Amino acid sequence: MSTFRNRKRGFSVLELAVASSLFLFLLGIVFFFFRYGTRAFATANQRQGVQVEALRVMDSLQADLKRTASQSVSLTNHSGRTRIIGTATVHRDAICLIGLKDWNTTSYNPENFDGNGCRPKWNRYWIYYATSDQDRGSMVRLKADPEPPPISPLQMQILHFAALCNNNPALNNYAGATPPFSYLCRNVYDFSASREGNNSFRVSLKLQEKRQLRPDGGKVEGMETYQLQMVVRPENTYPQDLTNI
Repeated sequence: MSTFRNRKRGFSVLELAVASSLFLFLLGIVFFFFRYGTRAFATANQRQGVQVEALRVMDSLQADLKRTASQSVSLTNHSGRTRIIGTATVHRDAICLIGLKDWNTTSYNPENFDGNGCRPKWNRYWIYYATSDQDRGSMVRLKADPEPPPISPLQMQILHFAALCNNNPALNNYAGATPPFSYLCRNVYDFSASREGNNSFRVSLKLQEKRQLRPDGGKVEGMETYQLQMVVRPENTYPQDLTNI
């Protein structure tokens, strides 16, 4: 007669230690790649955000510059609109140009066009400027409607222009009131505008934002920088000077 015993075999301490070590090792690898991917995504997202802001500013300014006349454009790019950051001198210029309240030509609007519906009645000034009270300023766009509108695309008077470039846009004054304004972007490091030849204008915008994360987990250093430049010729310039298209 044979007797059988029920024998139960468990894991030894050594086997548990090996299994736990292997599990923790694999978990560490997974966590490392997850953290690396998350930080890489955050870095790419930050870089894309800076680029989108710069493109939004330049697209808006380019559209307004193309529709105006070069003789209406005035610039404030003297030493009073600069700022020293470290050892660098950066520009925080301002540009003013004339336009219309509505460029829509699909339906005749006597407020914006003459009786033939082809010649614009210049009834709105647009001003773009970068604030200079901080190392990373803000880009401001405001509108001012002259009353009565000029009969031709004339520059805004210098005193009026100077009163519309305050670091706090709420303090701007035009005809006794604060004109409507909007912030186009933040983190403006440099904004410069200059005349290029007879009837064209060169505009440069540089944005900088402190880096938030590094994919490898190292110390965060430096700035995320994005710069755009463009040369625009106002298309409503008369007479047509083709020397510097």
